Amino acid sequence: MVSWMRSSNPRKKSLRLNPDIMARPTQLTMCSFCGKSHSEVRKLIAGPQVYICDSCVLVCKSVLDKEFKSTGKASAKKLNLLRPKELKSILD
Repeated sequence: MVSWMRSSNPRKKSLRLNPDIMARPTQLTMCSFCGKSHSEVRKLIAGPQVYICDSCVLVCKSVLDKEFKSTGKASAKKLNLLRPKELKSILD
């Protein structure tokens, strides 16, 4: 479990990780999405109180790529831009 705590300096408004609650090698950390442990994956990325493994990141990326690909074609419009000479003749 990752926890955030405020800086000890009251003027400084940044947050830092609480080292007392950060994952240690003896603690079992698991992906919050698929449930695999850190020993079953290549990389486990820690967030505030959550973890995501490299394979879940790839799955999410492929889902987003497919979604953006399908919506991108429908919303793409051909722009009718004027050539510089045409634009100058209109402005003059």
